[in-house]
Amino acid sequence: FARADMMWTHRHPPLYLLNPGFVHVPFGQDNSYYNHGPEQGLNDRHAIVPRHLVDGYFGRIQALRTGEAWGWYVERMATAGDLINTEQYLLIHLRARKVPIRRFPPVAFIVQCTEGPQCQHLYKGTNLGKQQWTQTAKYWTELIEVTRTTHDDLHGVHRPRHGWIWERERPYAALDPKVSNPWELHSLDFVCCTSRSGPVTCSRLWTFMKRCQCVT
Repeated sequence: FARADMMWTHRHPPLYLLNPGFVHVPFGQDNSYYNHGPEQGLNDRHAIVPRHLVDGYFGRIQALRTGEAWGWYVERMATAGDLINTEQYLLIHLRARKVPIRRFPPVAFIVQCTEGPQCQHLYKGTNLGKQQWTQTAKYWTELIEVTRTTHDDLHGVHRPRHGWIWERERPYAALDPKVSNPWELHSLDFVCCTSRSGPVTCSRLWTFMKRCQCVT
């Protein structure tokens, strides 16, 4: 699943690299703690969903219609008076249904929409009007996250044109040692050098020679 208004800056991760036991979601744009509430969220713009997890992922509206969602999580939030957004509702539902999640670096962003009642160009009220991204991306934070994946600031080049590829993380890697939430673990990365055991560091090779290679 992917929104139709996404701009892809690089090829999607190959499906054979994705573990079929998980739903895979791009990192970023989780929009957690809406209205200063307690709930975290999950990017709802794109997901790779194995067939056996389709009902769990896409059954959110059906759970509301049948009333199942009330017993699973809606009653708790209604009693607490929590306001949530769609990203938070997605994660709450997936956790209730015990749908396992893994992440990967984003390579697509939502394009700027035509200004209208449902698409306000708020940047016009700021000093950002001359920034080029305002004519390209709807959310500048998402554009930055995508750019961090595909663009190299050191050499000023587009990484995919210089050998960077998708590769599995072995084992699944957290963003930071302090991060322990299972839906924040990465199963894929965009890397320059690999070995038989997975991605490896080759900072000198890339920094000084702008080269990528497979280390055997």
